[in-house]
Amino acid sequence: MLMVPKVLPRSRKTLFVFILLTIATISGYAFVRSYHIKDVASRNDNLPANTYNIRRTEKRLLTEFAYDDSSVIERNIWQLWPVSNISDLEFPESCRQLVRRWEEANPEYKYHLISIDTAMKMIKDEFGGKVPEVVEIARSMPDERLRYEYLKYVLTFLQGGVYADIDTLDVKPISHWTIPSENNTRLTIGIVSDYNHDNWEDFFNRRMIFSNSLFVAKKHHPFLAKLIAHICYVASTQKQLIQNTNWTAALTDYDVNGDPTIQFTGPSIFSDTFFDYLNGVEDLEVKAIDKFDKEQLSSMDIKGPDISGQDIVSYRNFTGLSRPVKLNHGIVILPQVGFNGFENYHDDEYDDNDVSVGYDSFFYARPLSLTGWSHRKLRFDSS
Repeated sequence: MLMVPKVLPRSRKTLFVFILLTIATISGYAFVRSYHIKDVASRNDNLPANTYNIRRTEKRLLTEFAYDDSSVIERNIWQLWPVSNISDLEFPESCRQLVRRWEEANPEYKYHLISIDTAMKMIKDEFGGKVPEVVEIARSMPDERLRYEYLKYVLTFLQGGVYADIDTLDVKPISHWTIPSENNTRLTIGIVSDYNHDNWEDFFNRRMIFSNSLFVAKKHHPFLAKLIAHICYVASTQKQLIQNTNWTAALTDYDVNGDPTIQFTGPSIFSDTFFDYLNGVEDLEVKAIDKFDKEQLSSMDIKGPDISGQDIVSYRNFTGLSRPVKLNHGIVILPQVGFNGFENYHDDEYDDNDVSVGYDSFFYARPLSLTGWSHRKLRFDSS
């Protein structure tokens, strides 16, 4: 069993910025800390149609959109932007070849580049009469960048497949992503920051962050249902604070990882909810882990927040990974190289024939941070 004491890291730097922006109130703490579902959700399921309640929204999503874990992940590639024509002047020129690469390198996948307006219509048609709060929250987002990130999760929950931001470099065709292509994989998440030092909170919102720029999920996956419900809850209960926040300023104030210090749709809530999801899987266990990684985890001096409270899965289970870890229920966690690969890798150095070996063989893709909506990812080089 994966069991580690529960912890919610809180960054001193984040709190400082939070105060400077004059929203350091108890209600506003949702942006920095990100509520844990099990801590705030009411257990009352007999609620009116649009009462925002995490457990009820999550239950509705899983009931109305039943998850079938007996079938493989859908062969879709999803990318999202305000416009869907790469020839449009509003589409970043620097991303055009990256977008073409996803389609050309993966002919066995159905490629979709859709606009935010199209995504909004899709979720209105699919969720409007079943889980209307999902649509209402999308409409209520005060900044288009918040709506964009929220729609990533909703779109992938609805259709399934690979989601990739338009400025993400596909280094290796998906057919060579050894773990995600296996028939029993249902969710693949990649680590993007894992700073094992005492001063981690001087630089990062979280001790460990997972990529929300690139992820793979079966449609209707319970993790995405939990994530959508989590965002709906925060967006509804902190509505006034959200509407009064200067998001132009807030979304350009980054930690070292490129994660906005104030947010409720980005990598921090994605990561918090992923750990929440793992801790809700009662029979969670490791099915496969590299021998070296296993030995290192048992002996290394792991830095990070103090551990207190009940035992749960945390960053301590996955820090320092050099190979993918396979859990039961088709869950795969990639090492940092997987979805946040080498800085000095050039656009024309693709690994189409899967000739890389060792650690490099798990380098599948990386974000290039070419758009104004991209997170400024912390990079590491191959030297």
